[in-house]
Amino acid sequence: MIKDEVQQSICEQERRIRDLINEPRKRYTLIKKLGLWHQLCSCLDVIGDTELATTAYTAQKLGANKGSAYLAAYGLLQALFLQQDAIFNLCESLEISDNISNYPGLQKRLGKLEMPASVIQRNEGESDLSLIMQSHDFP
Repeated sequence: MIKDEVQQSICEQERRIRDLINEPRKRYTLIKKLGLWHQLCSCLDVIGDTELATTAYTAQKLGANKGSAYLAAYGLLQALFLQQDAIFNLCESLEISDNISNYPGLQKRLGKLEMPASVIQRNEGESDLSLIMQSHDFP
């Protein structure tokens, strides 16, 4: 199943990055920029935590209560956006120039959200994807 493969890959990549940045020489170099070091560690925590959230979401049984179904779905979407932001901030903290096209697994997972979408303004001049759920999307 694609979902399990993507999730396993994200967890594996998180572990590999943690192992790499905690090698003594690499850590010594990274910790010199303490603000970026803290950002890096926080990003890795968010990536791991959001994987726990997606696992919990897929394991749950959504009942007939539409309110709880919306809450769960919006929570999942928020977790995915947090994770996406954490990945970009992680790259920033490592001073890597990057974009989403370098992460086909993440693109697949975000693309699987089959809901109507529209563009909204998050901050002045910034466009972001807004997912709109309709009541027929849930039991």
